[in-house]
Amino acid sequence: MAVLARNGNHDALVAALGASDTRAGSHVTLATGAVRDSAKPAAVEAMGRALADHGKTLLLAADLRGPELRKRFGLGLGAGLTDLLALLEKTRRARVEAELLERTLNRIWGAGPDGSDGRLHVITTGPRARGASRMVTGQPMRDLLEALRNLDYRYVVVDAPPLLKSGSAPVLARWADSTVVVANPARLSPRRRGKLDAAIASLEPRPLGLIAP
Repeated sequence: MAVLARNGNHDALVAALGASDTRAGSHVTLATGAVRDSAKPAAVEAMGRALADHGKTLLLAADLRGPELRKRFGLGLGAGLTDLLALLEKTRRARVEAELLERTLNRIWGAGPDGSDGRLHVITTGPRARGASRMVTGQPMRDLLEALRNLDYRYVVVDAPPLLKSGSAPVLARWADSTVVVANPARLSPRRRGKLDAAIASLEPRPLGLIAP
């Protein structure tokens, strides 16, 4: 599988996303990994900052057991993904209320090419909520992704749970336009490498490639 980003160079990733962008609206990319560690949040942050140089980008933290993305951006606890999903489940409408969305958005300044335009936005996991894990792999999450496609983002990156620790990534991959995997197979044990290969093979559509931490 092709390596799309290494050592901070995301040119191949941007090109691959552009080639796979075949539908109208924001391009939704799922970013998953092998295991839960610091490599994936760091890679997702770098990916978001790189994509923001090419268009307005939203990072959506969907790894409910790994709040490291919030910590990487120095964000506090507040409204986030779980609030959006709870509202969508309650209303059963694939539409996000503008007021709630505004409360969940964290604008990261210094992410644009001129260093000041804040084209990178982050939605954190939000507070722990009953049934949140079920909503992440259910209709509320699917409705949320459809709603986000209709906003003025060029890229929406979903920070998903790791492949070897959760069964939600394959579900989320089916609702995304593309998937990238944060992993360096050479650093995994043969046993874990075999499990990762099997997990990647099960993803549909086929992942675009690897981001090597």
